[in-house]
Amino acid sequence: MDFARVLVVSIVLFGVLLVVFGGEFEIDPDPVEPDPNDYRFRPVEPEDAFFVGTVEDTDFVHRILTRTPFGVSFEERERLIADLDDVDVRRGLFRNQPHYLEFNLTSDEIDSIRSMDVEFDVAETNELNSLNMYFNDERFFSGYPEAGRSYSAELDTNLVEGNNVIEISADSSGWRFWAPTVYMLNNFRVRSEVLEEREREFTFELDKQQAEDFRMGRLVLRPEKFVPEEPIVVEVNDQEVFRERVSRDDTSLWIEFDDVDVHQGENSLRIFTYEGGSYGFRGASMVVFWYSTEVVRPVKYLDVSRSDYRRLPGKMTFHVDGIEGMPEYLSLRMTTADDEKRELMIEKPLKEGETVSIDITRDDLAVGENRLEFIVGGEGGYYLSDFQVRY
Repeated sequence: MDFARVLVVSIVLFGVLLVVFGGEFEIDPDPVEPDPNDYRFRPVEPEDAFFVGTVEDTDFVHRILTRTPFGVSFEERERLIADLDDVDVRRGLFRNQPHYLEFNLTSDEIDSIRSMDVEFDVAETNELNSLNMYFNDERFFSGYPEAGRSYSAELDTNLVEGNNVIEISADSSGWRFWAPTVYMLNNFRVRSEVLEEREREFTFELDKQQAEDFRMGRLVLRPEKFVPEEPIVVEVNDQEVFRERVSRDDTSLWIEFDDVDVHQGENSLRIFTYEGGSYGFRGASMVVFWYSTEVVRPVKYLDVSRSDYRRLPGKMTFHVDGIEGMPEYLSLRMTTADDEKRELMIEKPLKEGETVSIDITRDDLAVGENRLEFIVGGEGGYYLSDFQVRY
């Protein structure tokens, strides 16, 4: 009778436990080691192919050289060399008052001169005698210029030197000793037509890696106004990288170069043209590309349930689709859910087309999320696919 009561109470308690735990309560039997030749595999969803190793990539940096419009040209232009105002020239028996205008030119300026002349206005004169002008001791003007008029005279460019002097004087009034010859001039100008070259220089900086692993440079110009009679020329560190006649057909002009010596630090960029050419731009920028090595270490996360764990040992498998370069080894580093470290190194080279199978035991994993990292040594790496974990 007492046994029957105990049995009834036990049945009732068991029913209560089923209700409380939603029928999920189970009694863990003694673990039974599975037959390794008869796995009840539960494959993980196959994943896309992935790469592990080192790959050569390209990095780049974009630098603004100028946002201000600029131009390069080689054209004839008028240039003011020297000038005088309020020139008062007098010459008589008791008075000699010439004027001198001195100016200096560099050798490059002399070479660029195509023509040179003087212009002046006559404010007042008594016309008692002639007005004379000399350029480097050679007379180029003599006469009786009238008041209120403007005059010009050409200079002999063969007389141009580094240091130049123009003398403005008058002939004596002679026997009219009481009144000297007078010429009062305004706006006395020395002008020249020069073949003026306008070029533009920029600099761009490279660090050590960018210089050593330099792949390509790209100069980006934004055209504005072109007279493409002559080619535009671009030099990088004094090496010519571009020489073409270009027209304003596109919103931007790309000039790419790779076969050039660049170095760490400051590098120079020069843009110019030849006689007859004229190019205008709204701005300029530089894009520098260099090779960079990227280390790819993919990570797989293994979420192991209690039932998965009880079915261990198992296997990890993956397929070798291809080999890049000369990898030396493949290392699999496991960080278990208990934060313990495990490492397996496959020292022999993997073969393209093979399927790699690795045994895993309860010592390699823990219940929860386990982190598996793939690492390759040497140059290059492996293309892997169909990674699966079977318990």
